[in-house]
Amino acid sequence: MRPLILTTLLLFQYSLRAQTNLAVDPDRIFWSDTTEIKWSDFQATNDSAKSLSAISKIELPYSTSSDREVDMTFTIQTCLVKSESWFKKGKQNNILLLHEQLHFDIAELHRRLIVKSIVEGSFNADTYEKEVDQIIIAIWENSYRKMQDKYDLETNYARIFKPQIYWNKKVADQLESMKEFQALTVTVIFQSK
Repeated sequence: MRPLILTTLLLFQYSLRAQTNLAVDPDRIFWSDTTEIKWSDFQATNDSAKSLSAISKIELPYSTSSDREVDMTFTIQTCLVKSESWFKKGKQNNILLLHEQLHFDIAELHRRLIVKSIVEGSFNADTYEKEVDQIIIAIWENSYRKMQDKYDLETNYARIFKPQIYWNKKVADQLESMKEFQALTVTVIFQSK
């Protein structure tokens, strides 16, 4: 499985690397509409050199498989990596935790946008892996980063409560509107040659 790794709260990075079987990885919390992160999920040692109060390390592991003739199967998830997420002792509170939860929710929203693009896309049997990678990178580089940056700017990193309430509703509404793309695995038929 190849993940696109993303870190939220000002620390945005991505890279591709091999992944273990994620279904049984106790270091990851997979997004669901009932999953709520807790401060105990932030298990890394905080980076005291950073001015931030918390960092949520979010990964987007995905895989593709195909018979290279008829179709491809695409699987993608959103997860928080406990061993790389941290908070500064004494800074944790319910408002900051809610702020971090929404970063996780925004990542899930963009995962659904990726699924939508895959389902609505047209793929070639010979180049589908590259085409999938391009879709993922484009959505993360354009939409995801801009939304995360705007969220942090407008809420001043959870310091302004009224915009936080606005963002909570906005993201919840958008997740609901993208519900048809919540599947973790989809199969797409290749375009005719």
